Amino acid sequence: MKRITLLLQFSVISLVLMIGIGLILGFDLTNYFQQAAINQQRDAIRDLVPPIIGDHITDDVLANGAHGASYKEIELALGSLGGSGLVRVKIWNRDGTVVYSDDPNLIGQKYPLTDELQQTFSGLTVAALSPLTKAENVDERGFGELLEVYTPVRQGGKPEIVGSFEGYYDITDLRERINNSSEFLWISILFGFSFLYISLFTLVRSASQRITHQARENAVLLDDTQRKAARLQVVNELARSINQSALDLDEVFQTALRGIDRILPNNGASISLLDEKNGDLLDTVHSEGNDTASDGSGRSIQAEVSVACAQRLLDNKDTFLSGDAATINEPEVLGLAKQGAGSLLLAAINLGGRRLGLITITAYRKNAFGPSDAQIVKGVADQLAIAIENTWLIAETAETTALREANKLKDEFMSMVSHELRTPLASIKGYSRTLLADDGHWDDQTRHEFLDIISDESDKLTDLVENLLEMTRIEGGRLRIVPEHILLWRYCDEVITRISKHYPQIKFECNINDKLPVIEADPRRLEQVLMNLLQNAAKYSQSSTVELKAEYDGDSNVVVYVKDNGIGIPPEHLPHIFEKFYRVESQSDSANTGTGLGLAIAKALVEVMGGRIGVTSAPGKGTTFYFTLPVLALSEAHDAEPAVGTSRRS
Repeated sequence: MKRITLLLQFSVISLVLMIGIGLILGFDLTNYFQQAAINQQRDAIRDLVPPIIGDHITDDVLANGAHGASYKEIELALGSLGGSGLVRVKIWNRDGTVVYSDDPNLIGQKYPLTDELQQTFSGLTVAALSPLTKAENVDERGFGELLEVYTPVRQGGKPEIVGSFEGYYDITDLRERINNSSEFLWISILFGFSFLYISLFTLVRSASQRITHQARENAVLLDDTQRKAARLQVVNELARSINQSALDLDEVFQTALRGIDRILPNNGASISLLDEKNGDLLDTVHSEGNDTASDGSGRSIQAEVSVACAQRLLDNKDTFLSGDAATINEPEVLGLAKQGAGSLLLAAINLGGRRLGLITITAYRKNAFGPSDAQIVKGVADQLAIAIENTWLIAETAETTALREANKLKDEFMSMVSHELRTPLASIKGYSRTLLADDGHWDDQTRHEFLDIISDESDKLTDLVENLLEMTRIEGGRLRIVPEHILLWRYCDEVITRISKHYPQIKFECNINDKLPVIEADPRRLEQVLMNLLQNAAKYSQSSTVELKAEYDGDSNVVVYVKDNGIGIPPEHLPHIFEKFYRVESQSDSANTGTGLGLAIAKALVEVMGGRIGVTSAPGKGTTFYFTLPVLALSEAHDAEPAVGTSRRS
């Protein structure tokens, strides 16, 4: 319809244009032929009149007008022009006075010089059809229309122009010739443009019909191409979903249903997942479809049949297609037909002889699906089979990996605990046996030294057991936090005092400004964090100084730093430094022992108190651990914004 409308528009527009062009051309040519006839008459008079009357225009005639003999001479001379259609004559002098006329009453009358007279006095011959409206044309108006010709008058062939001849000619014959030419011209234009229009219309209509036919074919090809492209897109999207490292089977099913909605008009679709061992239904994902019910309600059909019904319909085939669901002798399918289903399409999700699932699609219209639709849905089913298989394989792999990792961690844990327990227990047992030996005679200083060693090794055992219990509580979510308001500079002074007793060879510096805001933290857990970080710095520091400092970040946290100038941590170990049981081994720390739990516990405690922990290090230049604690309020004793100040203790 759109092509016919365009053809009609072309026809109307081209017809209007041709009529307009024809009219313009006809009028222009008519005027041209009329002017050509006038010019022909003008040229004839210009060549004929002046020689006839030139010898009779004397100075006396120019000055006083033609009278008597001079009048008769001019009249006789002009008599030879009677056959040319001349009906009125005037001869003017250069002053605008009529010196001769076939109407003697006009002789001596003076009129304003017209444009035609002025042009004649300049040497031109002027001719035009006259409407006889000028003052001197009163007597000629009875003719209706005359050809008025002005031509210069010279005396006896002299070059000077002494006057102007004005002749009025009857144009009856001229008008007849003009009308005949115009009639022929208009008929020629009419037939010519009609032939041109009919020819153009025929060509355009033929071209339009070819274009319309080609457009229909192109529309069919485009629709088919779009359907194929949509189907390929669905398969590609499924392939991308399947190839994802973290495969989400539910998302894959949703992607497949969205694809089915794009490529097939339907009022309900579902994908069912089956247990490959016994065929039981595990889960079903539904789609509401994209088509409209015959009543315009837009309702969807719960497109689902039981596994047993599907098995009977498929009968060991990959797909089942029905153009009229009401004709299938299955109660479940008849139930779908009562809901309005006209067509039914089933596709089995099979892999290597195993039935993993089922695709069910319904539509209100009968014969809504064809063999090509069944084929593409089968392709979707094949992709889903791969997705289901990959999901199960990933789950099995993850389970196996987790079990292997758990066994590895258990072995590492048992090895670490055995090693960490063996050393202090051996020392305790050895020195205890020495003190209990019957033949031993030890002085007080030696016994005191042995007992100190036993006490230190017991403390190590206690720390080990406490760390293990603490990590167990953290992982079990049983860690109890009791936050309090803490002045960090005062609190850190006390921590520095306690740790200095265990590491007398290390100089601990506390550079915390007393203008820092009050923080909110659990004092006992904060002490654990600081002790773990300070002990770690003391063990691995090659210098004699460990610095503890803090500063306000200007927002809502205080940042605490523990800095040493020790051996540093290689970059490849930094991402794992807070993992359980992770220790950075090196030749310089072979004497240092530990469970690898201290930093992991510190990280967990900081996070549970609302902060975060991190580390920066450069091998050979030292390590800085830092963590944040939330600010409660600014110290009541100081209004100024806090900053790092001088040392409180060294």
